[in-house]
Amino acid sequence: NKRKVKIVMIQETKINKSTTEGSNKVHEDEEELNRGDWKWFFSSGISLKDVEDTEKKLNAGKRTSELERRKIREHHGVGFMFHKDTWKLLRDVRPISSGIQIATLKTQPPLRLINNYSPQATIRIDKDKLQTEANSEQNQTRAEAFKRAHQELLVKTIHDGKTGREINIAAGDFNAKIHGPITESEETVMGKHLWGRGLEHIHQMSEETRTNRELIIETALTENMVIKNTYFQKEPKRQVTKTNLGFKQNETPNIRSHEVLDHWLIDHRWKNSIKDINTYPEDYVDSDHIPSIARIKVKFKVINKKKKAPAKLYRGKYTPEQKAKLNELIREKINKTGNNYKSWLEATEIIMETIANDEDK
Repeated sequence: NKRKVKIVMIQETKINKSTTEGSNKVHEDEEELNRGDWKWFFSSGISLKDVEDTEKKLNAGKRTSELERRKIREHHGVGFMFHKDTWKLLRDVRPISSGIQIATLKTQPPLRLINNYSPQATIRIDKDKLQTEANSEQNQTRAEAFKRAHQELLVKTIHDGKTGREINIAAGDFNAKIHGPITESEETVMGKHLWGRGLEHIHQMSEETRTNRELIIETALTENMVIKNTYFQKEPKRQVTKTNLGFKQNETPNIRSHEVLDHWLIDHRWKNSIKDINTYPEDYVDSDHIPSIARIKVKFKVINKKKKAPAKLYRGKYTPEQKAKLNELIREKINKTGNNYKSWLEATEIIMETIANDEDK
C-alpha cells in the first residue's frame, strides 16, 4: 500500500514538560506537546523545576553538585514526533537513556528506529573545576569511560530483541567525523561517498575526536550494519549536517565551515530499504545542526480480520452407496419441481430437506 508517513527524530531538545523516566506515556492531555496532527515522545526523565532551580543557583554564583549539573545536561534529551498517519502503526516507544530512545513500528518486517545522541568529542565532565593538567587528564579518562558506556548501551539497545527478522535503523548525532575508510574492515561498513578532509586528516585528529570515529565504526561492525549516508553520491550541501561557529548554515560548504557528524546506520541485510538521504541547509532551524531526511521504503502491516468459517450444515459421513442414493433422491426432487427455482438458496433448501428426511428414516 503506497502511502507516505512522517516521523521526526529530535536531538538535544529542551522541553517544557518532561516525561516520567522509563515511561512511554504520550502527553495526550498537553496541548503544547501534541498540537494538531503530531504526537511527541521524549526520553528525558528530568523535571523542568529541577533544571530551573539549578540554573538559578548557577546564575547566582552558588555551588552546585555534579548531580545537579547533570540534570541540566540530561534535560536536553532526544525525542520522536509522529504524524497522525503513523499512530496506528506504533507498537512501542521506549526511552533507554537521555541520549537513546527506540520506537518500533508495525511494518513487514518490523521497523525499529533508534534515536541516538552521542557525547561530544571534547566533553567536560566537571565544568566547575579549574582545568589544571591533572584535572584535564582525569576529565579525559572519565569522558572516555562515559563515551564508552554510551556506546555499549547503544549496541545493547540495537542487539536486544534482534532476531534477524526486523529492520534496525540507528540515526542521529554520533558526533563522529569519519572522512573515509583506513582499513579493509572499515570499507565493509561505509560507502565511497564521504565528504570531509580526506584520509590524511584522520591521523591528525585529536585523540578524543578519533575515539568518537572509532565508536561509530565499532557499533556498525559489531551489529553488522552499514553507515548508509556514505552510500549516496551527493553535492556537499546535501551531505553536511553541522555548521561550525562563525559560519552561516546555508552558505556554500567547505572544510572549515561545515562537518558531517550525523549518520544513519542500518542492518546490512536491509540496507536497500533506505532509498535516499539528504540534508537541507536552506530549511533553516534554530540549531547549528542541519535537518537530515531519509526516505525509507517498507510495507505497512495489514491486519486482516479472521473470517469465521461457515458452519457445516451436516457433519456426518456417508458411504459411497449412501451418497449415490442421496444424489438420486435430490435429482428426482429437483426434476419434479423443474429447473425453475429462483435462486441457489431454494435449491439448497431442497437438498437439505432431502438429507433431513433421509436421516429421519
